[in-house]
Amino acid sequence: MAVKTAALLVTLVAAGVARAEEAKPWWALVPDSYDGAIFSGRGYAQGATEFHRDGAALAGSYAFVEPDGTQIDGTLDRCVAPAPNNLACRWTDRYGSGSVAFVFDETLLSFTGLWFSPKVPKQGMPWTGQRRIGS
Repeated sequence: MAVKTAALLVTLVAAGVARAEEAKPWWALVPDSYDGAIFSGRGYAQGATEFHRDGAALAGSYAFVEPDGTQIDGTLDRCVAPAPNNLACRWTDRYGSGSVAFVFDETLLSFTGLWFSPKVPKQGMPWTGQRRIGS
């Protein structure tokens, strides 16, 4: 009887763990490094975007190099997921801060996005990323 009770308990615990893993939000699979391009005021700049868990949410950082060789480092915070595969964050760097909206593909291996500046709030600038494999 004790063996059957123990087996039942193990089965119930395993089922609970499986359900907990299924309940993870889609964005829990996003944290990683992505290489891509960010449109800066003077054109496209090669850049890298990294997302990480920040408690029960996402945050991140990014860097890109201006055509004159100046590296710009920034942060992403206040990230929310308003819909599946959609992530909205605040960006902050030496130029100021604003909003960015990312849309991830179904595999979460790449994203396209638009960033917005308070100076030109209705004109989104492109931001792309492809998950860095093997890093």
